[in-house]
Amino acid sequence: DDVTGEVEYEVSIDVDSGNIDSSLEEISDAVVAEIDSTLSNPSVLEAISDEVKEEASGTSVADELSTVDVSDSSMGETSLTTKDGSTEVVTTGVLDTNIDTSSLSPMQEEEVKEVVENSIASSLKDEGVLPQDSTVTVIDIDDESGEVEYEIDMTIGPESPPPAEPAETTTLEAISDAIVSQIDSTLSNPSVLESMGNEIKAEAADSSVA
Repeated sequence: DDVTGEVEYEVSIDVDSGNIDSSLEEISDAVVAEIDSTLSNPSVLEAISDEVKEEASGTSVADELSTVDVSDSSMGETSLTTKDGSTEVVTTGVLDTNIDTSSLSPMQEEEVKEVVENSIASSLKDEGVLPQDSTVTVIDIDDESGEVEYEIDMTIGPESPPPAEPAETTTLEAISDAIVSQIDSTLSNPSVLESMGNEIKAEAADSSVA
């Protein structure tokens, strides 16, 4: 702009669909990282606690879960299996809770697991980090420590939207958006802007506009 000096520019980015397998793995890793980050948020852990109480309401384990408290979270191992243009992601994790199953019958223990499964899934969906058609399975609840070991099974394909994105968003579009976001973040860095200014001066040296 010859008045304000603003420079309008365009960046052309080619995202190669030939690299879709590696792209799916990158997005899968990003989804798992986002779940890990979300479950590190104390307010989300509190939301899971509240969800457990609500899910347990009216069941035979309502009293046992009426004072449940989810205090911490840690992610375990993640496995990726890519086949036919989609990637199956299985990741494990542990929630630290005060759930005591020592006095429950086997049937009640299974009921507690189901309540916790639904609560984890519901809370992660509310946060927008769990892909559609994902399943959460509670593998075990330690009857002494209250640790909940669980597994999340997700399938991410070329047409599968990443969490918190519109349903029509494709994987390639998601990658492109991520790249653009990274460029925006980089160009917001004062040191990068200063470097660009110096580069312009260097490029202009010995030219007609020096």
